[in-house]
Amino acid sequence: MELIAVFDIGTSAVKGLLIKKDGSIYTEGAKTVQTFKGENGKMEQDPEEWWSGIREITDSWFERHAIPREAIQAVTFSGQMEDVILIRGNETTKRAILYSDMRAGEEAGWIRRHHPYLEDVTANTIAPSTPLAKLRWLAHHGEKAGTVVFSAKDYIIYKLTGSLVTDTVTGATTGAMDIHSKSWFPDILQKAGCPHFSLPELLAPEAVAGYVTGNSCGLPAGIPVMCGAGDAGASTMGAGALQEGDSYYYIGTTGWTAVPAAEPASSSTGVFTLAHLLPQHYISIAPLLNAGNVLDWAKQTYMSDAGYHAFDETINAARPGAGGLLFLPYLHGERFPVQDKKAAGLFYGIRPDTTASCGRSWKASAIPSVMWRIEAISP
Repeated sequence: MELIAVFDIGTSAVKGLLIKKDGSIYTEGAKTVQTFKGENGKMEQDPEEWWSGIREITDSWFERHAIPREAIQAVTFSGQMEDVILIRGNETTKRAILYSDMRAGEEAGWIRRHHPYLEDVTANTIAPSTPLAKLRWLAHHGEKAGTVVFSAKDYIIYKLTGSLVTDTVTGATTGAMDIHSKSWFPDILQKAGCPHFSLPELLAPEAVAGYVTGNSCGLPAGIPVMCGAGDAGASTMGAGALQEGDSYYYIGTTGWTAVPAAEPASSSTGVFTLAHLLPQHYISIAPLLNAGNVLDWAKQTYMSDAGYHAFDETINAARPGAGGLLFLPYLHGERFPVQDKKAAGLFYGIRPDTTASCGRSWKASAIPSVMWRIEAISP
């Protein structure tokens, strides 16, 4: 038996699969992770919680399911992008700043004013969520030198192999990568005012990042660890969006709509451009900060003591249309069609006959609202 271990480090959970050579799933596992929220748009996670999630999943494979360790032939990944994770040798890594963190607004504005040409180089707007702006923010707050990686899966690669790498799909989200050459723009950290940080090596998603070292969560030492791709790149391949004219929608904690493209889109449209896993291709992607996280908010607000199954049953029992109540789900600011970290949600259409069940049936109004926003920007 020969198996490949595949991990996705998402915002809400670490997921793992063992797949056979024919692509079928042999077994799986998952471990939830915590997000730490604070003032001014602070959004962080503990990278060691990602690592402990990986270890729990692999322990269950080897101990509970008695899967032979030697059956695993390789490891690969996907994971959340636009994070900032500073690594300093043997020091415990501090919390990762997530893609949805919006504290670097002033720093993003400074970079846009002083280096406006960067948006043509990277094909993306420098925004509060952009890692380059976050690095400038960290420099202003006295963060000492370290090597930065930009995807949650990059941290796990480091723990497994000691390699400091990121993939070109993730690199396209950083504000530091030349989208055409798929290389770091020269002296980019100096230009951004944070030269004491170091950038990781850029690799193609299919490249070998390193090999498992001893004592790495029970995986066999010496097996290859692939660089893998940031989640949007992996999702694009998984959805079969390979040619111009293909498209797909993704709704997770956050969401996006994406289409393959022959050329980078203009950053003035608000659309992001990523490197595709296919050489000489790009992904035009419109990101949304509010998707599945809105479902979680509604469940906690209306039925905090109940499970999601009970919440869904309550929604299904409500009358269709929620009595005309509409919900604008900008709970965490928004990135598209306008980038506004202060954007707020609201209920519209509250009347004397509006009841609690109308509010609980937000799924009948908010989810179509989210989908309408996505469909409205699809080519």
